[in-house]
Amino acid sequence: MIGTGSMGSMMSLLFAELGIGVAKALGGSMNPRAIQTKDTEDRDRLLRDLHDATYAAFFLAFGQGLHTIEHASQEQRWGLTYLDVLQLWRGGCIIRSDYIIDLLETVYRSTEVEKTNLLAHPRIAEPLRATFPALINESC
Repeated sequence: MIGTGSMGSMMSLLFAELGIGVAKALGGSMNPRAIQTKDTEDRDRLLRDLHDATYAAFFLAFGQGLHTIEHASQEQRWGLTYLDVLQLWRGGCIIRSDYIIDLLETVYRSTEVEKTNLLAHPRIAEPLRATFPALINESC
């Protein structure tokens, strides 16, 4: 894509500026810190927690995005087909999230989908319930 490099540079500068503001607001630094683990078991638990926390965050972000789109679609009378929206996300997103999109497609194909409360659907709630505790785990 033409301009991708310059756009990336501009975004990096923007995030750097935002990071400085956030660091000041939080009274600290935004620099990553080394995480010490006691042993292999501790390290493996930390990696599982990081995996689960990332998974839960992705699920929540996708759910929030679809919820926002659903509300806008109702207000603007767009009449969106969410299977098409998910296909666009799959094809145009740099984040590899095929598993989540596959699951969301299954949910949207089901007859029991409630578009305004997607995260409460049993097929989504179950993996979210299993991974959500990692988001609040202090070891991450």
